[in-house]
Amino acid sequence: MTFSYFRLSDTHQFSSLLLDYVQQKDSLKNVYAHALHSQDWVHARPDFPEQSRSAVVQSFTKQYEQSGLLSESVQRSLALLSQSNTYTITTGHQLNLATGPLYFIYKIATIVKLCEQLKMHYPDKNFIPVYWMATEDHDIEEINHLTLFGTTYTYPSDWKGTSGQMPTEGMEEFLNAIPDLPDLVKKCYLEAPNWSVATRRLVHQLFASYPLLVMDANDPELKRALVPLIQEELKNSTTEKLVAQTNQTLESLGYSTQVHARDINLFYLDGHSRKRLTRKGDGVETADGSRRWTWEEISSEANLHPERFSPNVVLRPLYQEMILPNLCYCGGPAEVAYWLQLKAVFDYWKVPYPLVIPRAFVLLLSSSLQHKMDKLGLKEEELFLPWNDLKKHWIQQKSEHNFSIGHIVELIKPPFELLEEEVGKVDPTLKATVKAEEAKVLKQLQDLEKRVKKAEERKYEQQLKQLESIKEKLFPGGVAQERVENYFSFYSHHPTVLAELMEGIRPLEFSFVIARENQSAH
Repeated sequence: MTFSYFRLSDTHQFSSLLLDYVQQKDSLKNVYAHALHSQDWVHARPDFPEQSRSAVVQSFTKQYEQSGLLSESVQRSLALLSQSNTYTITTGHQLNLATGPLYFIYKIATIVKLCEQLKMHYPDKNFIPVYWMATEDHDIEEINHLTLFGTTYTYPSDWKGTSGQMPTEGMEEFLNAIPDLPDLVKKCYLEAPNWSVATRRLVHQLFASYPLLVMDANDPELKRALVPLIQEELKNSTTEKLVAQTNQTLESLGYSTQVHARDINLFYLDGHSRKRLTRKGDGVETADGSRRWTWEEISSEANLHPERFSPNVVLRPLYQEMILPNLCYCGGPAEVAYWLQLKAVFDYWKVPYPLVIPRAFVLLLSSSLQHKMDKLGLKEEELFLPWNDLKKHWIQQKSEHNFSIGHIVELIKPPFELLEEEVGKVDPTLKATVKAEEAKVLKQLQDLEKRVKKAEERKYEQQLKQLESIKEKLFPGGVAQERVENYFSFYSHHPTVLAELMEGIRPLEFSFVIARENQSAH
């Protein structure tokens, strides 16, 4: 593969908050802890408690044993994690079917590559990449589909519980009906009891040659660390107030905020269901009103059964940093945005706030698309233009005429201005008539310009169709390829695509990568 790198601001894909954060604008310095363009953050993490380290190693070990994946490489990673000079670099994502959109892979690839780079710079320390599975999420419609070679396949399920517990039983017919879906994907699902284990197995397979660990934090022992936070959250609205203050700061600077904290930022896990908790009078109840507790009852419940409580998007980052010796969190644009809303919450609980970085952004160009681009004379940087701008720009480059009425309009204006002045001397009320006539002439010229441009487009009709096809493949429906297409669209004909992609990822440079497959990939 060969790679080209573009500034995020040149792609027109990202919010002003992300761009200003990457540029480290002074106005944002109070909402993060570590500068992006310095690696001093590696030394900033306080010593991680030995008891917490032991608990997370035991949790990982148990999960891998239960999944039948406690391989030698996993054991080596766990042995390193047991050491006090070992830190984690983490990313998190939902349990998307067969990994879902490409950026699922890019997030994990980013942390793997960052760990490799950090080890080179700090040989006396160890860095373990961790993929945090969002097993407690319950929005199944966000994860039950994948888009393979442009076709979307949706798994029909009426499951209402958490995604990690969703059973794989009955998936065989659905998976076998998807053309070109590799057997390794089917095997991971059909030999697993639920989506949590299936996702772990699939990620484990894809990243088998790297020291990646996959975490399911829905663990009773790990959640014991959450008890003080749960009890505080149930009784007071501290989190809501802290986030609201940060949101006010960000909004005063002109930024949109990604999340808003609730009075209680917890769910209750009741069997397979996950129900939002809310304060009601002097007690707490589920949002649907099906269960209610007094403060004393819910406090006791949290102390005896912390595993029944599930942090929402606002508190999940805090939970993560409490149980992992983590230095850095890698997320997508929306994740980076909401992490920037949370530092005050971390400060309140005296939990170290990590470096927060955006994941790698990648556009994969197959050799066949490159060939078509070359024939059309289409440059890589032009791919980021909106379709109408791209079409206009391309025609201007190809056309021998570049017809425009701009200079003609400038020639017409002075005579009408003179006419308006002369007519006004006779009857000032007729000046408006002159203006109206000028507008008619300009409208006719604009209509003529459109007709000429349409004629020009007809001359390039075939090429424009090819151009539009390329644009649609790389930005389907106007959305970046990485947010739609599945990894296995490339893996199926290019099994080494991940290892090759890894070579082009530069975690701390924050650029958009265009990765070109070599002709031999096919």
